[in-house]
Amino acid sequence: MDVAREGYVNLVTAQAKKSKDPGYNVQLMQSRHAFFGTGGYEPAARAIAELMSTALPAGGRVLDAGCGEGYYLRVLREVAPGLDIVGTDLSRSGMRMAARLDPAGA
Repeated sequence: MDVAREGYVNLVTAQAKKSKDPGYNVQLMQSRHAFFGTGGYEPAARAIAELMSTALPAGGRVLDAGCGEGYYLRVLREVAPGLDIVGTDLSRSGMRMAARLDPAGA
């Protein structure tokens, strides 16, 4: 983690600071999406989403900083549709994929 002298944390790695497209590339995002599609993480994602849905009030806000292609946010939206859910990521390809896969979240 890159903690500045002033105390803030920079989430952009040193090698990505001058990159026109920091974060994961299209191929990696497609691979993540394919892997999540196998269902291996679904039980854990659903359990976490259920806990969040009971811990947060309706209209509560959730920010996923580093959401990738939005898998966990889509599960959360399905389990707890009353939450205000926002995702962000350094990867443009990840954000494009997340918006395409979950138009309600765009």
